[in-house]
Amino acid sequence: QNNRAKFLALGQTYQNMIEAYKFETSDNFDLGLIFNSKKIKINASAFYANLDNLLVSVVSPYYPTITAAYNQNVGKGKSYGVELETYYSPNKYITLFLHPSYNKSYFTENVNILQSGKTSEFNLKGNQSPSTPNWLLKTGAMIQYEGFHFNTLVTHTGERYADALNVYKISDNTIVDASLTYH
Repeated sequence: QNNRAKFLALGQTYQNMIEAYKFETSDNFDLGLIFNSKKIKINASAFYANLDNLLVSVVSPYYPTITAAYNQNVGKGKSYGVELETYYSPNKYITLFLHPSYNKSYFTENVNILQSGKTSEFNLKGNQSPSTPNWLLKTGAMIQYEGFHFNTLVTHTGERYADALNVYKISDNTIVDASLTYH
């Protein structure tokens, strides 16, 4: 909407964009293992997915007068990785946890995007999927004692890209959360 006049001047209407919309679909395969004991709990899983109609946000180099990126469901990709949830309870008051995960999500083909009756090819094959970090780590503690609940969570999100062309990087970051409640 912010660039409506520029899109219309090129013959690209919002209706054209809506009519081209397809739902993202995937075929997923997961394999998991669960281990429980009195003090330790482990949930491990591995996954693989074929992805169709991935949401792709690109700024077209073919139309330099339109600098806005807009989303289209035209990508194909694959994703695989592992997730591990571990919990350790040294006593009935404290639970410590560590949840690392690795996710490789990438485009398997270049993408052809129809713009103003003209097909433009974007070289995406092998690029990391937007907003998908390879590494994610969550860790923290849950402490309960006589109605008090203290929880901490540290989340580290690895580097990722903001766009399908892998031009705009989002740096890795760490967020720390804590809460104290009484019931």
